[in-house]
Amino acid sequence: MTNDLFSRPCTRRSALRALALTTGAGFLAPRTSWAQAPAAKPPKRGGLLKIGQPGDLSAFEPAIQLPSAFPLYFNLFDTLVQYDKKMVPQPYLVAAWEIARDGMSIKMTLRKGVKFHTGRDLTAEDVNFSLRRVQEPKTGALYRFMADRIATAEAPDPYTIVWQFKRPYPGIFDLMSKLHVVDKENIDKTDFTKKGTGSGPFIFDRFVPGDYMLLKKNPQYWRQGLPYLDEIRVNFVPDIAALTAQLEAGAIDLALRPSLVDAVRMKGDARVKVDMGQIRSLYDILLFTKKGPFANKKVRQAVNWTINREQYWRTIFKGIGDWTCIPYPAQSQAYFPDLAKSIKPDLEKAKKLMAEAGVPNGFETSILTTRMRQQEYLDLAVLYQQDLAKIGIRARIEDVELAQYEQRHLNEGFETAIHAYARANYDPDTLIGGALAWTPRIGMTRFGEPEYIRLFEDAGASYNMQERKPKYRKLVEYILDESFTLPICYNPELYMYASYVNDVTTDVDFNLDCSATWLDK
Repeated sequence: MTNDLFSRPCTRRSALRALALTTGAGFLAPRTSWAQAPAAKPPKRGGLLKIGQPGDLSAFEPAIQLPSAFPLYFNLFDTLVQYDKKMVPQPYLVAAWEIARDGMSIKMTLRKGVKFHTGRDLTAEDVNFSLRRVQEPKTGALYRFMADRIATAEAPDPYTIVWQFKRPYPGIFDLMSKLHVVDKENIDKTDFTKKGTGSGPFIFDRFVPGDYMLLKKNPQYWRQGLPYLDEIRVNFVPDIAALTAQLEAGAIDLALRPSLVDAVRMKGDARVKVDMGQIRSLYDILLFTKKGPFANKKVRQAVNWTINREQYWRTIFKGIGDWTCIPYPAQSQAYFPDLAKSIKPDLEKAKKLMAEAGVPNGFETSILTTRMRQQEYLDLAVLYQQDLAKIGIRARIEDVELAQYEQRHLNEGFETAIHAYARANYDPDTLIGGALAWTPRIGMTRFGEPEYIRLFEDAGASYNMQERKPKYRKLVEYILDESFTLPICYNPELYMYASYVNDVTTDVDFNLDCSATWLDK
């Protein structure tokens, strides 16, 4: 096979991805921690890792991808490939692959000897079943839009998979890296509201809602010698401020998504490590477009020209990362510097738009948020409320429990909401198709104008990024004009953990992977 499909790559990253397409074989190199050098001494086996996370867990369903379950997905389930730090897909459940010359299909060879926690051998039929589950509307999968690009999924034998695309699919590895494979023969016995069953390094043991969850080592894990830990306990901490206090007191070993203020304060403490992954998500403001005041495009535009992104970034995020008004971060192929800061506060323009919309005196609304996701959700809501008041919009803040927030922001239960979306560091096609802040029609804002869909599909129809880039510019310009989801700034996601915790890793979407984590105590 040649590089025909990825001719004229415009960056080193796309060249590496092209190489991955042509080879598609080899071994999975161990991933290193975000900030740590490789351990100077051999890992120790055994022990219990205690994780603290804000809020409770509402579901184990890997297709939904709730942030409250980010400590679980890569510990309970496996995916087909995983990206390395250069965003090159590496073999995982799939040992090799080949893209057809016409770009319309992919053939994959499944790794042998992988067993589910139920004891069954994982086969190609399980992979295709997992794909169809994501495509099924009733599953409510976050990646349904991505999975729907697959027209047919076949398994010629137990270890061969063939997917036919509806159109060329340059983001196929993004889907493969997020498809958590489930056991098709035991799916009826698995209630994902109460437990999770996959083929990952740890096995579900128990879940006590509002209290904790316990995972135990998988003795049949296919990656030889892993995991090192015996158990993982995830404690649900109702007060985000208590995360740091529990870490300092030794009640937990790792704090998931602590407040930024605490992370900055603890940065110089020798007892604690503070790590931040590459920027893969952005904070945003959601505006519901199907009914209510924000169904009016001019009102949405007025809000866009009112919010002070730079103030939010400097005040709340201490200047870490950057502010932006476009969907894609600086490392993306769809980033355009001249557009990234093109919308700044202009109250005169915003008030004119409100008058043209027929609401010169504003209106009443509410801002959905939850400090249980991250403290910054509430901090952003407060500044947003103050900005809306400048154009007569009187907004009350609804700071709700995490479970209520997750239900409402996914199911038309808001007019405007504070949110953060992921998948910004994948192929530009995947952001629109895989992040519900942007997905046409079924996304959180329910925005689905035909022109939006046309621009999105046109930009993702080629494997050649040089051809795609000007099309993404048109798409970004359209998004700025329609103002249905308003990017604010990069999300500096953090973990804090005790100095004796080693080799804490994440995937590129910041899902915690403890398969190689060990404790030096």
